[in-house]
Amino acid sequence: MNEPDWVLLERVAIGHGSLADRAAVEQWIGGDPERQRLFESLGRIAEGTQRLNVGPRFDAAASLGRARSRLGLGRRAAPPRGWRAERPRWPQMAIAAGLFVCLGVGLTIGLRHRERETSRQLYATARGQRATLHLDDGTQVILAPASRLRVVGRTATLDGEAYFTVVHDPRAPFVVHAGKAIATDVGTRFDVRAYPEDSTVSVAVEEGQVAFATSADSVRTIPLVRGDVARLGVSGTAVDHGVEPAGISAWTAGRLEFHGTLAREAVVALSRWYDVDLRLGDSSLAALPLTASFRDEPVDEVLHIVAVTLGARVHWTGRTVFLRKK
Repeated sequence: MNEPDWVLLERVAIGHGSLADRAAVEQWIGGDPERQRLFESLGRIAEGTQRLNVGPRFDAAASLGRARSRLGLGRRAAPPRGWRAERPRWPQMAIAAGLFVCLGVGLTIGLRHRERETSRQLYATARGQRATLHLDDGTQVILAPASRLRVVGRTATLDGEAYFTVVHDPRAPFVVHAGKAIATDVGTRFDVRAYPEDSTVSVAVEEGQVAFATSADSVRTIPLVRGDVARLGVSGTAVDHGVEPAGISAWTAGRLEFHGTLAREAVVALSRWYDVDLRLGDSSLAALPLTASFRDEPVDEVLHIVAVTLGARVHWTGRTVFLRKK
């Protein structure tokens, strides 16, 4: 792996990796002292944060500066431009914060090895975390929980969900690759959702216009305008028109909404949003529809509302929550 795989590095650093994982990390380090120091720093951060119960709001710039000082990597450098984490959860978010510190250091190392790729940035959020990014061209991105975004110039690759407010440049369109979908802005605000575990990739336009295409046929495009939602699944592409635009960006303001969402899909979204392992303990609940709206309610209250709506009860086992039919 030429690019750091942060999940793999953390797993090996805290001693949870397999023999194959450790071999992959050793191959990536390859005797490079800076990569070795990055890996050791990640281990110290993960080990220290595992003991935390509470903590302050994460200051990425200050933390990165302290980390570079401890690692002897020279003067303080700012984190990737425009990063602002929101709603951190401790202690779970402490390791994510540490990962971001290492991510900033890792980018510095990567840039030393690839001087011609100075415009590349990689951003990631953990479960329970959102982040607001301001890219070099003025484009703003709000990154949803459990998402990864790679940006090279005016091209982005997304795993997860993100809301884009693009500064349009007709000479250099902003292009988002997500799964097998390609979204090109025509001066716009739009949402892209492409979690690996989802069966579909969706592009929803709140304002302006987006040219929608697939990786299999990038020449043939479908124009999407305000209120259009394109969904690409195994059976092809379907477009819904007249969707309420305000609902497209609701999650960016901290509001999680479900409108007749199947319970099996809703529990996945709730797990990402509240950083819990939520499961259906009864298969008969899977196809039940859930209609609800949440904003900053405690997770216990949210789970109670979901359970009542589905005619289920909540059962906790450690950090795993089961919804079982009454």
